[in-house]
Amino acid sequence: MWTRTRIVYHNVNLGVSAARNTALDAMVGDYVMWVDPDDWVEPDFVEACVQTALEDEADMVIFNSIAEYEDGSTTHRHQPEKIDSSREYSLQLIKKKVPYELWGRMTRRCLYTDNDIRCLPGVNIGEDFQVTTRLAYYANKVKSIPKFLYHYNCCNQQSLTKNGSLEQSWETIEYVNGFFSTRGEEFLIATKYMVLWSISCDFTSYGKYGKRENFSEARRRLKDIPVHDYRLLSITRRLILWLAPFPFLVYFYGRCASWVRYSTKRILKHSL
Repeated sequence: MWTRTRIVYHNVNLGVSAARNTALDAMVGDYVMWVDPDDWVEPDFVEACVQTALEDEADMVIFNSIAEYEDGSTTHRHQPEKIDSSREYSLQLIKKKVPYELWGRMTRRCLYTDNDIRCLPGVNIGEDFQVTTRLAYYANKVKSIPKFLYHYNCCNQQSLTKNGSLEQSWETIEYVNGFFSTRGEEFLIATKYMVLWSISCDFTSYGKYGKRENFSEARRRLKDIPVHDYRLLSITRRLILWLAPFPFLVYFYGRCASWVRYSTKRILKHSL
């Protein structure tokens, strides 16, 4: 008897990228949606996305989400309310100005198949980023739904996001950089921003988590970047790049930045 549900599995755990690629090879429908383990969705999740895609002839439909934390607190994560063009949206994704997770959107399947878009085998950190940036680049139209349809579970302290591989993170960044840096001036600037922003994050994580390897990798990569490119970042992120020769100051800056973000979050939480 024909069923609308099909279960596909690996005999051994090959990682999230291989799982996504296997799923893509097995799909036969018109649209692709992802729900990660431990997360959950609203009852009208699929209906709202499909209806919007059909009515607006959109290749990609994005929506808001809610991050759920262990202490019961939540963070509302907003997608842009209006997408002027898929090109502009892809530029925002590259700069990580907007949420880029695969589960934060429904995409026409042909964007994957026609453009040979797959997750990088063996890279299980940032696989969302290198896929969604390319999907948006090839999309003709992106439509946003002003509803919170997805619940992102942030309670698992052992998740890949929190205990990820620095090497895999940079492999993803290098892939996106290689794909977009030759596609026009706007994309070249966006990829430069992406690399500098990522380096600044590695410096900050040295202070926040004490990850010495992040500091070493960030300083190594910063050597090849002209100082005048720093202007692409905000003043606060430029500052930590200027402090790169001084590990103690980078560590102190990262600790202070972490404390400010934590305090601001607590203040906002109690003021609501």
